[in-house]
Amino acid sequence: MLKNMAEVDQVAAARAMLEMMISDNQELQDYFRETVEKLAAIEALPPGIKAVQFRQLQQSGGLEFRGADIRLLAEKSAKKTLSPPQFIQRTNRRLRNTNALIDAFLKREDFDGGKELREKIETLTNEVLDENNSQSVIDFRNRVEELRTSEIFSTYSKIKMEFVKKDDELRAEAEIIATKEVLADAEMDAQERGEELNDLQEKMESGEISPEEVQEKMEAMEEQDGGN
Repeated sequence: MLKNMAEVDQVAAARAMLEMMISDNQELQDYFRETVEKLAAIEALPPGIKAVQFRQLQQSGGLEFRGADIRLLAEKSAKKTLSPPQFIQRTNRRLRNTNALIDAFLKREDFDGGKELREKIETLTNEVLDENNSQSVIDFRNRVEELRTSEIFSTYSKIKMEFVKKDDELRAEAEIIATKEVLADAEMDAQERGEELNDLQEKMESGEISPEEVQEKMEAMEEQDGGN
């Protein structure tokens, strides 16, 4: 009887921990979506107002989740191993974001090679890739790397560093774009984690895996997430 009670307690503990992690993950995903919507609304504003509104969002803690700046997630996302579809999706998104910043430079007529670089980036993002063909993905990655190490991209990077230091509107534009990238990566990670947690829940309830295994997997997830 005591053994049965211990087993029941173990199941209850695993279920409670799993439900808490699922709830926390959903709350995080909701936060990401809400913040993306706020940034989209700010992006639609004129440059001067856009910068003011973005600073207000920062100062009000709008870029923090439970006291932590969500932009710190960038380091974690950068270390993650991506599947070919994820790599293509993230790379194309970042290339499009680069073009958005190049457009901001062009409006100021601050980058002579901007149109050429924008066209090169558009050529890459318009490619139709077979994500199941490893060579196709490798070739795409090499073309992206070739562009990033090109002289024209190096010029862009130097101009960007120079102007974000002295132009608050452009600095805000760059920070908004960088924040959107972090949010997109983090939301993708959270969605994957949510799927993993739901799968664990289904397998535990069906008896496919034991509560001990569930707890071990959850502890591994928490360690991977940095204990958050």
